[in-house]
This record gives sequence, C-alpha cells and structure tokens, in this order.
Amino acid sequence: MDLEFSDEHAELRAVVRQFARAEVAPVIGALYERGEFPYAIVRRMGAMGLFGHPPVVVRRRPGAGRPSAG
Repeated sequence: MDLEFSDEHAELRAVVRQFARAEVAPVIGALYERGEFPYAIVRRMGAMGLFGHPPVVVRRRPGAGRPSAG
C-alpha cells in the first residue's frame, strides 16, 4: 500500500495551505467573533475549484435559514 501523496495531491495541499495562511488566517477570527459567515472566502474557494465542481455564486438572501411566520 502506497501512503505517499501523489504529485497532484501534494500540489493541491500546498495551494490550500497557502490560501489558508494568506486569505483565511488573517480574517477568520474577526469573522467568528462577529458571527459572520465567510462568504468572500467561500466564493474564492469555489473559484479555485476546491469544492469539486464548477464555481458557484454564493448569495445572501433575506430571511434565508429563518423560520417563516405563519
């Protein structure tokens, strides 16, 4: 059994690590403290293809995730 990363996996790992250090780490604490979802970060991750499908547009919708009245 080969337990080594393939070159492709190693490259992906390096790209994600760099993204996390440069884009996520500087802002995630403040977002967490304010209770905000990191929409911009998720959008960039999608554009990078990190979700395994074509880029997706993340939009906020008023009332999304809230129970409806009535």
